[in-house]
Amino acid sequence: RYAFPKFFSTLFKVFINTSVKQSQLTDQLQNNSLPAVLFNVLFTTTTGIFLYQFLSHQNMLPEGAGKAKYLVIFILCISVIYSFKAIILKAAGWLTGNKSVSNSYNFIVFLVNKILGIFLLPLIVFIAFAPVTWQYGFLIIALIIIVLSFIIRYIKAFGLLGKKLQWNAMHAIIFIVAIEALPVLILFKAVKSYLQGNYYF
Repeated sequence: RYAFPKFFSTLFKVFINTSVKQSQLTDQLQNNSLPAVLFNVLFTTTTGIFLYQFLSHQNMLPEGAGKAKYLVIFILCISVIYSFKAIILKAAGWLTGNKSVSNSYNFIVFLVNKILGIFLLPLIVFIAFAPVTWQYGFLIIALIIIVLSFIIRYIKAFGLLGKKLQWNAMHAIIFIVAIEALPVLILFKAVKSYLQGNYYF
């Protein structure tokens, strides 16, 4: 926040502003690669920690001294999934001749992720240090914020890209399943199989 004050304020301006009159602000964010990367790292870290806290709270992690290794695994998994998603979207844009569309969608995805990482930061601190009776409430709040971030992402993406690609409802459903739901389900299946000791998921 103090190292990149202009980037931080511009980030929220672009996120809140729903009009398409923000191309200059968008360019400012895209041209600042260092803070963009750091905020992406913040997102993967806070999301990985929250996933660890949630599974730990649900007693889905094996007990023992090696339990902390799952924290690193979750952070790395989220990093790999979103890196892979960005590469796939760029490749799809290049192959179909819609590079500007894929770049716009990538920008929206990582914009919402950056905001989500900021909002999750205080919540994972509260979950870690709050009394046990309060932790469940903070977990619910964090889950609500995550769900809302996905809804906002879809609203922003389809509002912008729907006009360019002339999508209908069926296209939107297929896109959500292929690009959004499938990677999450694969991650969930992989984590579940790993925790159960079955490495052939």
